[in-house]
Amino acid sequence: ETSASSMYSFETAYGEAYRVIHKCNTLLNRLDEAKDMTASERGYVIANARFIRAYNYYKLLINFGPPIIVGEEVLPSNETLEYYDRPRSTFDEAVEYISSEFEAAAIALPVSLPIVEFGRPTKGAALGLLARLRLYHASPLYNGGSIARTCFGTWQRTVDGADYVSLQYDEKRWAIAAAAAKRVMDLKDAGLPAFKLHTVEADSETPKLP
Repeated sequence: ETSASSMYSFETAYGEAYRVIHKCNTLLNRLDEAKDMTASERGYVIANARFIRAYNYYKLLINFGPPIIVGEEVLPSNETLEYYDRPRSTFDEAVEYISSEFEAAAIALPVSLPIVEFGRPTKGAALGLLARLRLYHASPLYNGGSIARTCFGTWQRTVDGADYVSLQYDEKRWAIAAAAAKRVMDLKDAGLPAFKLHTVEADSETPKLP
């Protein structure tokens, strides 16, 4: 059910995502001012910032459709409205950008963290979100075919006529999604699997498995 309150929350979530992206870009652009950081500390801060930025673009894409990608730019807050009137990315452009950011973040993020740092991003979080995004990218709604054409066939970018959602089916996307998921499944922590399938003990009510 839509109400004034829920619409306000939706609009707030959109603006908040870009505020976080702005903070990440500011940090990345000014990181050289921190002269006392070691190379490893610097790499860890960059990885966290790129993860958080990618995650906010991921949320924008999932909740609002293809976002406006500002890249590394730190946008000023005192320009005219025309300055901020920029075209959205296409769905494909957003997926590639967000995926590349998760990839870059995963390089320097740890596989696991001590409990006192619970909630901070890990390598598994970055690769897991990337795998989820690649699965969406391969799914019928966003991968050409009749469903994509029915839902998005007339949705085109005004500036260049590009389809916001590709109308051409691409079989390779399923292979990319599978490989991304397998990488998470194979992730090791101190030589042991970092993740495992969640199961519960069978009981008298559990049907026989095929």
